[in-house]
Amino acid sequence: MRLAVAFLICSTASLHSQSSAPVEQLRQTWVKDLEARSLEASLALYAPDATFINPDGTHASTPEALRQLFTFVYGGFTAKIQLISRSTGGSGDLAFDSGSYTETVTEVGSDPGKGVHHLSGDYLTVYRREPDGRWQIVQQAWTEARKLAGT
Repeated sequence: MRLAVAFLICSTASLHSQSSAPVEQLRQTWVKDLEARSLEASLALYAPDATFINPDGTHASTPEALRQLFTFVYGGFTAKIQLISRSTGGSGDLAFDSGSYTETVTEVGSDPGKGVHHLSGDYLTVYRREPDGRWQIVQQAWTEARKLAGT
């Protein structure tokens, strides 16, 4: 996470010319693979040293842990997610995408109208361009908005 914070503080370059298109395309690919529950395609988006930070603060930071996380999610849930990018930027071989999301998650095998969860929050994804030119996720963090009592 330090990498992501340091990157956001130091980043001043815009991604509008060469990098925003890859970031937008990667975001769209990530959503498509999530909604299709495509395990191998999803995992291919992450660098071997990537960290996925869950809304509760737990994280998956090895390829095996990412595989376990996605296997669990894809085996038990379907998802429909909308990512609303608020900010993108980058410098050199690093880029970021930050925004908010809304997601409807349905438990596999649940009765109609049951097992449906509506989630929302914020996300931050940090990408790194690899030596072969591919952009891969190196950090991805999620928050979950909570309703305050009485609201």
